[in-house]
Amino acid sequence: MIEFRLTDLRAEGPLASLADAFVRVTADLAIVVDGRVVYSEVDFPVVELAAALVQWCELPACGRADFEFDSMSTPEPGWVWIRREGAGWRVGSLHEEYPEMLEFTTDQTCETVCRFAAELVAAGRASLGVDFSLLVPTLGGAP
Repeated sequence: MIEFRLTDLRAEGPLASLADAFVRVTADLAIVVDGRVVYSEVDFPVVELAAALVQWCELPACGRADFEFDSMSTPEPGWVWIRREGAGWRVGSLHEEYPEMLEFTTDQTCETVCRFAAELVAAGRASLGVDFSLLVPTLGGAP
């Protein structure tokens, strides 16, 4: 099982508009596979990541290229990536603790993204009183 885990959601300054959430809302992020942390980072721009992941999952499966997170807040792309491997996908990071070789189906990968997006939206409402659902919609239909 794969999980994008977020803890300690916080806003680094006022959120005058929803767009501010992309750069001012952070959390501690971990990519976890079968209970092992592949990658973790404090103060990660989770709204920007979730929006990019949801957008990637909404692409047609037949033409879906590898995902590489290219953030306004990080100096180089690849802090989170999803790469095609055989008939599935591998998940990792430029700064991963170890190379996770397990492959996940498109459905498994996009279900993980859906859970992450829903968790972020719920945490935004509970912790910050902000509704991120316009920026990070849940996926409609099958991946």
